[in-house]
Amino acid sequence: MLKDIEEYVVQNVGIAIVQEWDEKGNDIIYNAYVINLRETVLEGVLVKSNGYGTIEGEHRETSTLRHFLDTIEPMSYCKIEPIQHELFVLNNRFMLTYFENNKLYDKEFVFESNTIHPDHFKQVPFLRKPGILII
Repeated sequence: MLKDIEEYVVQNVGIAIVQEWDEKGNDIIYNAYVINLRETVLEGVLVKSNGYGTIEGEHRETSTLRHFLDTIEPMSYCKIEPIQHELFVLNNRFMLTYFENNKLYDKEFVFESNTIHPDHFKQVPFLRKPGILII
């Protein structure tokens, strides 16, 4: 029966970690976004995030956060959450689930430890800010 279940592949939707200035323009902060590069609306968007890994030989894991983002219009983005710079030493996992044309899609995105670094940043589409985008 499992062979009868269709799996839909997530394409042209990604998660970005973006470097930005805080509201006062004093400090650099980092935020996670869903980027919709598709020509269709994403509906019922859910994102589950957490960090995990080893720091100084000890296993560490962050709390799991869940966000309901409702809809994301075509060729646009939606902010998920801020992410602390100190967590970049961990693997940062985002589980994205959404409906498109009444079909359920899901995909896991993992920013591996120490890969969120200004040396790897490129301009993120639509936001026009430096960051890392995984599609």
